[in-house]
Amino acid sequence: MDEFKKKVMYLGSNTGSSMNFGYEGTEQDLRENYDLKKLYLLKGKNGNGKNTLMNTVANHFGNNDKDIYLCSGDSISTDAVIIHSDKGNWGLVDATAPHDIAPQKNNIDQVVDLAQFIDPTKVKVSDVELAELAQKRLAFYEQSNKYLAQAQLALANLKDVDPRQIQALFQPIYDMLREYGIEPTDKNIEAFTRSVTSEGVKDLSGEWTDTIHYIDANEQTASQLFRQLGNHFGGYSFKHYLKPNEMLEGFAIGGHMFKVSPDMETQPNQDILDKAVESLQGADRDTHNILENVYKHAVDFKGVTEVTNNIIEDMESDSEY
Repeated sequence: MDEFKKKVMYLGSNTGSSMNFGYEGTEQDLRENYDLKKLYLLKGKNGNGKNTLMNTVANHFGNNDKDIYLCSGDSISTDAVIIHSDKGNWGLVDATAPHDIAPQKNNIDQVVDLAQFIDPTKVKVSDVELAELAQKRLAFYEQSNKYLAQAQLALANLKDVDPRQIQALFQPIYDMLREYGIEPTDKNIEAFTRSVTSEGVKDLSGEWTDTIHYIDANEQTASQLFRQLGNHFGGYSFKHYLKPNEMLEGFAIGGHMFKVSPDMETQPNQDILDKAVESLQGADRDTHNILENVYKHAVDFKGVTEVTNNIIEDMESDSEY
């Protein structure tokens, strides 16, 4: 049973990876992680109503347990919502770049094309100008990606894993969780509680719980400890915000969160991180916000509201909600 105040995390993080301008996400894992009954894949433009739709549905089912995923580039926006019920889980996700999700041939995915509600005659920017804004935005992300690749160099020579320390740490944590009556779950869900955003490196751990246990071990050792806890208990494992494919930086289950002690963390060069953040701010200020204003004035939000209500009715038809 979850006893967290609020499960809010990032769908991905901006990193120094050479793929997808550095964006590393977990969106492709949503179907399997949550055994979804249905996944609404929201398509559309900036300012098209995707964020509003998800927040409206989440607020409507206010008493249900939820997993909220925020945008790694813009912490104000929602990238995905998972709503839980006794009869199953439902998901909504922004399925546009950089977290594109192609629909699969199954009975789960349902594409919701909000772009159909944009009146092209009300878009007061030419196709050439829109293409230039898109290229400018990619240039900002490319610049941020280069700085983050430099920042990751600080993590290139971390201390080796200490197997004996893992064994010494695992057993008391195991005993404590069992003493609290925490049983293993079916799934181990990997996500991010930290991300490099346009507001800096943001940490959402405090949104989850006040009960954070700090592990006095080097990052590689702690990462392997968190992986073992996730393999045994399920719960949530948190990817490292700069090296998500190599390291975990936390684990959570049953109201308890475990993280590396701040004193044991290797800190990237702050000046380089600041430059990466400045590039993300430029992407927001000089492209994203402009595109939002371009499209939101051309959207028929009555159509978006109707689609939102249809999704809510579809979910409410399940009598367990």
